[in-house]
Amino acid sequence: MGSTDSERPVVQSQKTCRSDTERDVQLIMETFDRGTYLAQAEEPKIPTQCSREELLESIKNLQNEITEIVADIDDFEQMEQRRKIQKENELYRASRKFNMDPEKGIQMLIEKKFLEKDPHQIASFLYQGTGLSKSAIGEYMGQIDPLNIKVLHAFVDCHNFEKLGLVDALRQFLSRFRLPGEAQKIDRMMESFSAHYCKCNPETFKSTDSCYIVSFSLIILNTTLHNPNVKQKPDLQQFQSIHKGIHAGGDLPTELLTEMYESLKKEPFKMPEEEDAWETTHAFYKPQREGWLLKLGAFYLCLPVKEMNRKSSR
Repeated sequence: MGSTDSERPVVQSQKTCRSDTERDVQLIMETFDRGTYLAQAEEPKIPTQCSREELLESIKNLQNEITEIVADIDDFEQMEQRRKIQKENELYRASRKFNMDPEKGIQMLIEKKFLEKDPHQIASFLYQGTGLSKSAIGEYMGQIDPLNIKVLHAFVDCHNFEKLGLVDALRQFLSRFRLPGEAQKIDRMMESFSAHYCKCNPETFKSTDSCYIVSFSLIILNTTLHNPNVKQKPDLQQFQSIHKGIHAGGDLPTELLTEMYESLKKEPFKMPEEEDAWETTHAFYKPQREGWLLKLGAFYLCLPVKEMNRKSSR
């Protein structure tokens, strides 16, 4: 049976749709293949093989680069070592200059950038004291220049006296420098020491003056107890009696004075580089605070006041 005229347009329409679909699929496939080709074309071409000569040449170039880097590192290390040695030599020369002339030595240390003109930096340097003369340290801190006085206070503040007895605090303090031989210089140092000690131990003394006087007394007691030239040594009762009334009008506890005396009798202060123990003691003969200190000096040395003043003027 043949197809009717009404069925023919439907069949023709189906063929047309199938043809359009096949054409679209073909177009998509061509587009995909072209994109893949372009992507592959953009990728760098990396050779999968190279000749033996090329490989050896690459290794040789790498070795040369490594050799140059190692040489640069060696040069840098040698330069740093030379710079370090140079700085050490400069520090050594500046320290020697300080030992000969403290003021010029500190100035040289500042010029060479080892220190800034800062009291705390200078005090820390003196406190560490590496390669420095203890006498020069004491001489520098004893000067009346405002910077030196600030350095003295900062130097004292470097010490931690908390929960330390006065004798032990003095041991620590006096081990780091040598007291100068002038009364005014010692006076400033002991004032600064006493103020800092009382700040660290506010319950021990009622005033810094009491601490100041007892500190002086202990330094003189150290000399009289341990100098073989002193024949008559003060005993504990004498040491206690000389301090009556100095504690804001009252007396220091007997136990405290006994502990101080026995500690110092057992172990003397170690005053650095002190050639003559009497040199420091003689500086007390003309103290800034006369009263109690003059009384202490007369007691310990058993000398009339006139004799004390005569010797101090020599």
